[in-house]
Amino acid sequence: MVNLNNSYRYTIFKILYKFLKTNTSYKLILSSFLKKSFYTTKDKSNILNTSKGILRNRLILDLYIDSYSSVAANKIDKKTLILLYIGIYELLYCDYIPAYATINTIVDISKKKNYKSHKYINAMLRKISLKKNDVLKKNNYKSKNEELSIKYSFPLWLVDYLLKYYSFKTVEEIFKNSHLIPNISFRVNTIKFSIKKIKDTFEKKGIKYKQNEINKDYFTIDKIGNKIISEMLNNGYIYIQNPASGFIVDYFNPLEGDFILDACSAPGGKSSYINQQTNNNSSLICLENNLNRINKLKANISNLSIENVEFEIADARFFKYRKKFDKILVDVPCSSSGTIRKSPDIKWSLARDHLTNLKNNQYDILNNLSRCLKKNGEIMYSTCSILNDENENIINKFLDKNKNFSIKPCIDKKFKKFINNLGGLTILPIKDEYEGMFAVKMVKND
Repeated sequence: MVNLNNSYRYTIFKILYKFLKTNTSYKLILSSFLKKSFYTTKDKSNILNTSKGILRNRLILDLYIDSYSSVAANKIDKKTLILLYIGIYELLYCDYIPAYATINTIVDISKKKNYKSHKYINAMLRKISLKKNDVLKKNNYKSKNEELSIKYSFPLWLVDYLLKYYSFKTVEEIFKNSHLIPNISFRVNTIKFSIKKIKDTFEKKGIKYKQNEINKDYFTIDKIGNKIISEMLNNGYIYIQNPASGFIVDYFNPLEGDFILDACSAPGGKSSYINQQTNNNSSLICLENNLNRINKLKANISNLSIENVEFEIADARFFKYRKKFDKILVDVPCSSSGTIRKSPDIKWSLARDHLTNLKNNQYDILNNLSRCLKKNGEIMYSTCSILNDENENIINKFLDKNKNFSIKPCIDKKFKKFINNLGGLTILPIKDEYEGMFAVKMVKND
């Protein structure tokens, strides 16, 4: 019988059960388990990759269950369903694991934790291991939308939503890209370290890297486990951040001497890059709404040797300040739909009605903070979302109700392929390791 305390599969079971049962943040659940000292590096890798792989391919796993079981996946109790997910995922996607090892362990877990279903689970997994038919090819889809939904494991409502705004080809590219395991992107903190030193170190240690062609401060590597990379992170020489975030700050264009507000600023990626670009010669106020996020923000800012920063704890919807700002970055809380490749849990935690609350808060934040701007000052609205309700629709609503603001388009030629209909940036997660981002900069005219 399997020892549950030493079983990474049982840990995956607990993580996914809590996530799918309670809709608690997957990231928080995952981090709470990975902090435990008794997991080996291999265990942690299996826990991370398998749990994310299941969330990335959930509807495909459902389809296999529906094809081989008399009980539909959505009718099976959560404990049994998740044990099936783990077993089927390993049988389909982990060829390096013997089928008997997967089946025996999953059945043992079932016997210990959910006794009545262990015979059903055993029969299901054995059936699938012997046949492993490609049920995707056999399936008769009711529509092209349903085919996209199941083939790439995206909720049907999200497929329908995206196809209202993007072509079928573009949506399929986004979905295909979401199934690729992302490499690690980081920014060189040139306040403490030079790009030349990064390259010299990597070449000396034989670390393969790719420097971003648009913004030379950004690099991509295959994995982060290297000791050199860990030391660079701990010393504040580099910061894990996708190049798309850097493009947003480039468009924001902070200048030395600017008095800047970065709203909703934790964990500090864009904040630190703002002051990096001004050589610590701008004055930056970082705004967050709770102490935990402020503390994380302060730690990152300190580690990166960012100076001339003050911190404010307040709700951005109601925030006021004693002075007006030259520039304001409003990087609002959003669905994070542009980051599904690294966070597939977003597909299952995001609900259609959740968008209503998000977009109302986003507009209220933008509308309030616009009052904190000097005449001729600039305010940038940004998200890591690819959903129009959070992006273009917010800007159009704001401009309709605030006639004293106008869009300041991005004119930098290096961003030509990202320029959207409003003149801002829309970066879709379809290639080049970029996460989905949206940004529009506006100027206050009176």
